This record gives sequence, C-alpha cells and structure tokens, in this order.
Amino acid sequence: MVDSIHFLPLSIIAYLLLRPVLWQDPFSDIEYSMLERLLFEAFILTILVIPLTTVLIGNEMRELSKNEFILNAKLMGGSNRHILWTHLFPHMAPRLFILFGQQFIQVLFILVHLGLFHLFLGGTIVTRGDMPDPPKTSTFEWSGLISSTKNALMTGNYSIVLAPLAAFMISIIAMQLIVQGVKEIQQKKVGVNVFIRKRTKEETVEPNITPPVQPTDFVITPSKVVDH
Repeated sequence: MVDSIHFLPLSIIAYLLLRPVLWQDPFSDIEYSMLERLLFEAFILTILVIPLTTVLIGNEMRELSKNEFILNAKLMGGSNRHILWTHLFPHMAPRLFILFGQQFIQVLFILVHLGLFHLFLGGTIVTRGDMPDPPKTSTFEWSGLISSTKNALMTGNYSIVLAPLAAFMISIIAMQLIVQGVKEIQQKKVGVNVFIRKRTKEETVEPNITPPVQPTDFVITPSKVVDH
C-alpha cells in the first residue's frame, strides 16, 4: 500500500482534501478562521508524506541494525532506547536532514500546484456577483502571487510573475545545495573522495613514445664458424 503512493499525484489528493476548507465561498454557512485554515493545511500536507517518510526511515534503520556495533550493543544488554539514542540516532541524524530537505522541496511543488488550482496558503477569497473578481490569496504568499499573475504571461508582462517565480527557484536551489553539502560531508567522513584534484602542469607526465626504428640502428656482424 505504501509503495503504491509513489504513483499517486499528491497535488490532486491535497486539492480534494483542502478545497472544502480553503475555498471561502461567501454563500457558505461554515466559516473557518485563518489559524484553523493554516493548521488544517499543514496537517494534510504532513499526513500525505508520512507513509513514504516512514518507509524510508524504517529501511535506513533496518540497514543500520545489521552492523556489528548494533549487534554487540544488544549482546551487552543495551535497551532499545539506549541503542536508538546512542547508536542509531547519531548515524540517522544527517540522513534525516537530507530526507527533510527532499520533503521540503516536495511540499513547495505541491503549494505551486495548489496555487494553479486557486487553493492558496491560508485560504482563497472568492467574490460573487454579476462581475466577480478572480480568486485571490488572503496571505499573498508566493504560490498565490504566481497564480494571480499567470495571466500576465499572455500579455507579455513577464516581470510581474518573475519575482515570485524566482523566489521559488532560489529556495529550491538553496535547499538542494544544502542537501548536497551534507552528502559530501558524510562521504568525506567515510573516506570517499568527493572532489577530483586537477593536475597542474608540473604534475602532468609526458607520454613515453618510442621513436620509430631506423635501418641504421642495426649492425650486421659476420657469423662465426664453429668446428664440430
């Protein structure tokens, strides 16, 4: 069941679950405060990634439990809590941060997709009437600004949507660089060479090329006659 979630579009699931709360219809009798909408959206986005995150963490702990120092700690009488905090957690902490960075980027993509469906962080303001205004965000966050200014792409005013889009791209690239830095530090600790040092001119070795053989390199000597 958990593996099948990899093939489900999380943005569509989040849209179906969040629309009844985030879509503020003026004719609806049920109203939610800003804090309730924020907490509900944070809860739904967290629930969506918990199954995959749990499986990844379980696989990592299962692999670490096969090491000899874990088996020795169990033979010495260490409790599960002692093994978890003393032996497993120091090795899992960097990997958990890498997993956090990957899920952070995934949540940013979900927010952008929800913004294209006019479901914004904190709620969507909807007006009714003969000439209703387009849905707009109540918190003016990045995904809401991208969705509300996407029509500017049709008119050629790219500068309007460029600022929030650049902010999203910078955030994603920054998190990817942080995750990559943590990976390189972990590789250095285990002795993996991350960077390949370039050779200098003094270190370059000239290839050993044998010159072609010339006829003058051979000397013909008379053979000796051996008497039997």
